[in-house]
Amino acid sequence: MHRSNSSSRTRLSTVLLPLVCTLALSTVAAKDSFKGKFRGDLFFDYTDNLFRLDDVELAEFDTLQDPGQRFYDMESPEDVIIRLRLRGDLIWRLGKKRKLRLTLLGSYYGHARNAISDYPLFAATLSGDLTKKDQFYGGVDIIYDRFWKNLRVGDTSLFAPAVYDQADLRLGYVRQIKKRWDVAFEYRHRVRQYDPPLEVRDRDGDYLTGSTSYRLAKKVAGETIVEGGNVVTDTQVIQGVLIDRSYLEALVEQNFSFKTSKRSNVDLGVQYRQRQFTTDQEQDVARYDRVDPRWRVAAVFGYGVLKQLDVEVRARYTYADSDRIDPTADSDQLGYTETRLGFGLRYKF
Repeated sequence: MHRSNSSSRTRLSTVLLPLVCTLALSTVAAKDSFKGKFRGDLFFDYTDNLFRLDDVELAEFDTLQDPGQRFYDMESPEDVIIRLRLRGDLIWRLGKKRKLRLTLLGSYYGHARNAISDYPLFAATLSGDLTKKDQFYGGVDIIYDRFWKNLRVGDTSLFAPAVYDQADLRLGYVRQIKKRWDVAFEYRHRVRQYDPPLEVRDRDGDYLTGSTSYRLAKKVAGETIVEGGNVVTDTQVIQGVLIDRSYLEALVEQNFSFKTSKRSNVDLGVQYRQRQFTTDQEQDVARYDRVDPRWRVAAVFGYGVLKQLDVEVRARYTYADSDRIDPTADSDQLGYTETRLGFGLRYKF
């Protein structure tokens, strides 16, 4: 299945409607005496492993390019990701220190080399202050027509493009404990659906997240995040073995932000994620009794060039491992490393 340039144009055009609506709503809000904010950013991120391939796959990339093979229609593991994002906030004052906020966001992720991977993302969040220290919110995030990589079809030797749509429903609560200390809790339900012939990889996930943000000193802030998830996938029988790709997920993340000057700041973060596959089929050697750890570290430097314009430089390194023991199994979740280096501009209208 080859994705044409017209498909890319269609996906790009679909992102324009919510972006135009965001700008229009912000303008209307200002005219009607509501507080409206609008901002946009443009980022460029270099990645050395866009498709999260292991060392063997990277070595084979240029040799498996025919239709039906693993890397058909994929130009290169290396790429530059170009992200355009526009955001609008409408804020209504409900009373003293109480507000109702509607946030609309539209993003488009383009790729300099792998246009097949271009996709839009839409998000909408409605939040309100129950009291001056208690806030509830609900939101939805939508990813449309995203290509991940080519995956094996059933028990055949053929590979097909894994293209999916994804929707997240979010419900959350934020409590201000003290002036510089907040805690938050969020429930998220995620649905991901793949195009044929890979619809057997569809998945539903439920996640619970707890986080706390705090100020350690006048110019030092911290954030701690803990998350657990349960992801359920369809099952299928391959060569007489019941295949179940469902898993449990646990994540811990620690971030620190340092105000290095009046105009600049440095953010540092480390994240650990672990997936444990839940199949009870010993014959499914690719997933039975398997745990996959992943480490990620990141650093960001931001600088305010003007009152309305910020620049940002960032770096991220990911190391993912796997104790998968079946060398003939699909390589969708084998270990990999990825380095990302980025630069961007953020403008507040």
